[in-house]
Amino acid sequence: MKRILFALWGRCLYALLTVLIIPIGIGIREWYKENEASCNSSYDPFCFLGEYLPDALYAVMVYWGFRFLLVKKKLRIALALSLSFCLLIELSQFFHPAWLDQVRETTIG
Repeated sequence: MKRILFALWGRCLYALLTVLIIPIGIGIREWYKENEASCNSSYDPFCFLGEYLPDALYAVMVYWGFRFLLVKKKLRIALALSLSFCLLIELSQFFHPAWLDQVRETTIG
């Protein structure tokens, strides 16, 4: 019974964290798009965070999503699957059909 409650609590926690991180990442990305022209130095910490933090948050969201799905499995399994998933997403960036590029230009894409 204790293990079932722990798994349920873990699923709820990972689902909540996953849902909370999505608007944060989108918000940072949109802020960066609006202020990108004023970022004239790569040493500006806000510009650096605006450019790279949404991608890092995406990777964390993918990990939490796999932990949600595999709450009873070892952490290493979720980590390996999330790294593999993110690697496949990055490799898909080499694929450039016109319709997919249009999707990538949207806020969600």
